[in-house]
Amino acid sequence: MTAPRSETFDSNAQPIVVVEMNYGGSVSKTLSLVWECILDLLRTIGIVDVLPLTFLTVIVRQYLWTVSSQNLAWTLSFLIAGSLWCLHLRQREDEQLKRPKAFWLVVAAPLLFVYLLSLPHPDTSFDVLNYHLVNGERALRGWPFIFGDFFPTVIQVNPAPDMVSAIFRRALGYRVGTVVNYLAILWIAIIVDKFLRSYIRNHWLRALAVLVVVSTEMLLYLLSYYLIDLLALPLLLEATYLTLNFDALRRKNYAVVQIASFLALSVTFKITNLAFVAPIAIVCAFNIFRNRRHITPGYIALAGVLLVAPMLPFAWFMFRETGNPFFPLLNGIFKSPYLAPHNWDDPAHGPKKWWEVLAWPILTVIYPERLSEMSGLITGYTGRIAIAYVVSILGIATPTLDKKLRTICFLLLAASLFWSVTTGNGRYGLYLELMGGVAAIAVLVSVLKTQMAAALLIEARRVTPKVIMLLVLFGGLLLMQSVISYRHVYHHVFLRTTEGTQLLGPAAEVRSTLYESHSLLRDYSLKAGLSDEQLKQLDNVDVWVNSAYTTNGYEVLLKPEAPIVSVSDYIQTFDLLETEGSKQKLSRTFSNLKGKRMFTLVPESYLPSAARFAKRAGLNMGPPTRFELPFFSECNIQLLNLIELTQVNQNASDTTPPVAAITIRP
Repeated sequence: MTAPRSETFDSNAQPIVVVEMNYGGSVSKTLSLVWECILDLLRTIGIVDVLPLTFLTVIVRQYLWTVSSQNLAWTLSFLIAGSLWCLHLRQREDEQLKRPKAFWLVVAAPLLFVYLLSLPHPDTSFDVLNYHLVNGERALRGWPFIFGDFFPTVIQVNPAPDMVSAIFRRALGYRVGTVVNYLAILWIAIIVDKFLRSYIRNHWLRALAVLVVVSTEMLLYLLSYYLIDLLALPLLLEATYLTLNFDALRRKNYAVVQIASFLALSVTFKITNLAFVAPIAIVCAFNIFRNRRHITPGYIALAGVLLVAPMLPFAWFMFRETGNPFFPLLNGIFKSPYLAPHNWDDPAHGPKKWWEVLAWPILTVIYPERLSEMSGLITGYTGRIAIAYVVSILGIATPTLDKKLRTICFLLLAASLFWSVTTGNGRYGLYLELMGGVAAIAVLVSVLKTQMAAALLIEARRVTPKVIMLLVLFGGLLLMQSVISYRHVYHHVFLRTTEGTQLLGPAAEVRSTLYESHSLLRDYSLKAGLSDEQLKQLDNVDVWVNSAYTTNGYEVLLKPEAPIVSVSDYIQTFDLLETEGSKQKLSRTFSNLKGKRMFTLVPESYLPSAARFAKRAGLNMGPPTRFELPFFSECNIQLLNLIELTQVNQNASDTTPPVAAITIRP
């Protein structure tokens, strides 16, 4: 605020100072300062910083599930998350945001090309249609369950990552919404680049090394699907990078908070990430103790709160509804009455004996079909986790490596063992693939430099056979893995080959891709492709009954306001109708839905199993009506049957007083 001076004179000719308050100049200067702060903030924003903002928004939105007004809840969510995001951008450790040209040409461009290969084709993958769409759509609107729901997705997981995908889907349409995965892998590549910066100075060589690290079968396959596995990886990698470089950080107080937040978010997004969070947290705690003089206790207390804060809303909701905050997982501990009291176990994948646990990363190469439901069947597997395991052991046993690299090897070894003990599923071991690639390249470069230095001093510039063997073994193996990964991308992503069956030839795929590209940024509503007759049929639907796999995704997109009652199991892993408690809960749900018309969508191949699931739930299936659903495409027609269901003991159910099945209190 400026105050220029002017002078007048009284009758005695004495000057009188008159202060004129220039409020216009004050406001202008304030606005100028605000604008400079905004510009300064914008200069610190990278292309991937939109992801932390979205992550914060969905967590805040979960805390505001109690707010009944959608507009108010989302307004508050964006305001609170935006404020926290700006604080994060200002307080985080300074970074070199400008990436060299080599990074964009060698890393970002090929990854973008892989992403674009299947972008025009809408995602119809099993898990997406089975529960990811329902999780995201329900949680965006408010509580994960609405009145009249009976476990709408059978398997209940924290919807936070699905909410992230749903936000992008709402903003950009069904196809382009998957760009969130490209942003995630770009963020991953940026962090890998930071890891390798001290080992490879040349921009082009380092960019090639980064591309090799991120080019694994599973990572490339997940790019174009609404599967949420990629979203937690940059959080784990960033927390790892900050932990390993903790001594050199200037803002240690905020680093403690950031590491805790990122680790907590990674577990919130996928609980199996606990296998990697544990060793990272151990190393971080050790570094915090060594630097305790530079850290304020209040920040440590705040970090402790943030370690659990992102998980609390959904965990509290599931505990209130089922008695198990991790339902349907860990029910052997919490013993919810709605599921048999046993912990989840995958009978087909992972190690089964104690000695297999110790050797599981190596055994995955021998038995890739036991690694995951995708490895060897959809994506293939070339053994990156095995390389990570071997490198970690060799790195710990090599005293000439620098301290940071040996710590990476310790993290890898511990994470590999924790992963083998918990699941041993390759889809949940992507962190090992990435850090294994980083460690392998870093060890290779470090040993090469050591051996080259020794050769210069002792053997007159003659490179020893040991160096050549190491270069061929590790460098050649990593490069071969990447080449094979892109071969799998061509077959399984572009040609859409599954179990040896190819959908179309290369020329036909090109024509199909070009045709489907016309729908980009136009595919916001699944109902837009329906006929008037089909829209009238949907008007009769008051309640959806989920009696078949992969159909509740269609149901929630066609009529999201309708409750969903799930009567099917989840691929023989979870069955919510095997206990007396769940049967009683279902009975109360039907009592509350008395007078509502119930329908189910069933693919032709699932009709026998759907009839069996409906019968055991006390429902009669009426005659099927053909319902050809164009899934965001005139060429992608899902052949379904729309079937009305009625309760078998309607008279008996009339005597049951209505009791809320899902006690939602906004």
